[in-house]
Amino acid sequence: MDTPVRTSIARLLQLPESDPHILSDEIHDFLRSVHSRLVRVNPGTVPMLVVHIGHLAAKGENSDARELLKRFPEHDESALGAIVVYLRFATRNPPRFAGTTFYSRLAPEDLFLGACYYEGRALPILANQSKWDYASVKRALLGRGEWHDLNHFKVRGLQPRIAEISFRTIYGLLKDANAAEKLRDLNLECVKCTGSP
Repeated sequence: MDTPVRTSIARLLQLPESDPHILSDEIHDFLRSVHSRLVRVNPGTVPMLVVHIGHLAAKGENSDARELLKRFPEHDESALGAIVVYLRFATRNPPRFAGTTFYSRLAPEDLFLGACYYEGRALPILANQSKWDYASVKRALLGRGEWHDLNHFKVRGLQPRIAEISFRTIYGLLKDANAAEKLRDLNLECVKCTGSP
């Protein structure tokens, strides 16, 4: 790295957070132009670099921002460290939250929990239900030849249960798989402890 550029980078990285130049677009344009050199510098968690990463993220240059974020320690309890944690979250490749849950693939316990959550006209029919597979529940709710009871149960009973099931997946995408595994489904545990409904 030639001396003038190296000296400029070193001086910029020493700027305190109170220096107004830390927000200068011209300085961030310069740092962007020397990005390949900047990623080789290991200055620790310094205000200029954190602000520059935020500047890159604001411009949608997430891959460059992630490259610089690798230079920071994983655990830093400082105020700047907290901003780095946020920038890691904000610049990572966005997780895919879309998915489909088929009613016919719900476990008997999930159908039963949906019935526990449900309040509506179909409640007397569900109270007499003995088999908790979707086909049996569907047949019972369509016994009067109306789709209303089944659709109402899907919206008011099964959808809340599906949201609970999905929470573990979403939490794992936001945090990590190990964190998701530590979650407990207390409603499901309760049903499993009471035996087959």
